[in-house]
Amino acid sequence: SSESKDEGSEVPDVKTATSGAKELQDPYLASKGIGCAMPNVVVGHSDSGNFDPLPTFRRTVETKAEAHSTFLNKKKLKGFLHYYGAYPDEYRLLIWRFLLQLPENRDSYEALLDQGTHPAFLDFRKKFPLRSERLAKSMERVLSALAYWSPVFEHLDYLPSLIFPFVKLAENDMFSGFEIVMTVLINWCQKWWDYFPNAPIEALDVLEDLLAYHDSELLNHFMQHKVTSQIYGWLPMQTLLSELFSKPDWLRVWDHLVSNPPSFMYILLVAYIKSFRVALLDVSKTDEFKRRTPISVAHLLEAAYKLGTVTPVTVSPATFFSPFAPVLKGQYPVFDRFPEFVVDYQRKMKERMRRDEEDYVRK
Repeated sequence: SSESKDEGSEVPDVKTATSGAKELQDPYLASKGIGCAMPNVVVGHSDSGNFDPLPTFRRTVETKAEAHSTFLNKKKLKGFLHYYGAYPDEYRLLIWRFLLQLPENRDSYEALLDQGTHPAFLDFRKKFPLRSERLAKSMERVLSALAYWSPVFEHLDYLPSLIFPFVKLAENDMFSGFEIVMTVLINWCQKWWDYFPNAPIEALDVLEDLLAYHDSELLNHFMQHKVTSQIYGWLPMQTLLSELFSKPDWLRVWDHLVSNPPSFMYILLVAYIKSFRVALLDVSKTDEFKRRTPISVAHLLEAAYKLGTVTPVTVSPATFFSPFAPVLKGQYPVFDRFPEFVVDYQRKMKERMRRDEEDYVRK
């Protein structure tokens, strides 16, 4: 399919993937004085069976060996990912930075921070109490910066849940955390707010068509019991799948998502749904369809990649969603992919409610 062949979801040969590709320098790594290359070696599993990054990969980063000639390379990283199943925890943020091509627009970022806490998130800490003061402050700042960047983000009740895992990942580098979130919103959340405040009808139609092609029996069962794509699709999408997995498994899943086109997320979600088809075909109550059961992420990812290879262009999410595009360097783009009149109306209503509450307290 075009999804697997044109956009790289096919599992590469590891020996090929870890050698001979054109190398790209990552400015962030260079500024830190470190390299993060994957040397031309044949990889293999550790005797213990646990995740054990290439010794040369680890040594290159930690000792800064040959820093002047070591580079990140997408093809090598993907070969590493497909062999080991995940990126090393200690280098995940660096790798994501590279794959997402973060713009490092510090002036624009600081201009957003200078606006202070956005009115929509003044009570964030009361609604979402966090043990870590540092993490709470980071969340408050990132949420506020997003709301000042685009007004639609001050009206999303699920925004804290959506961004939290990314902010947590970059807890010690809030600048990177914010730009990761922005990049994810632009690419993996395409067309989500075209019909705001309603669910993303077109995106969910893509998901439903994909499920219809790969498992029409399961979709018919959903429809028979009035289980819509808003239940099996939109609910997990609002947390960018974090409600489906433990933290380590979610990070592993997103290692694969950031290494593939944004459309791959929909294929993975259908693979997830199909993995529970036997149990789902046996239930009839709406609440039972919402239950989450642990799953082998290794098996899920394998199923998702296989699904991608047998998905025709006619129902491929890649046909509907744009390929990955990094955030512009120099200045953050204007984000206006939502009905402005609806957002303006909601903003006025919230402001009126705030004033009424203040008047009531004064009385």
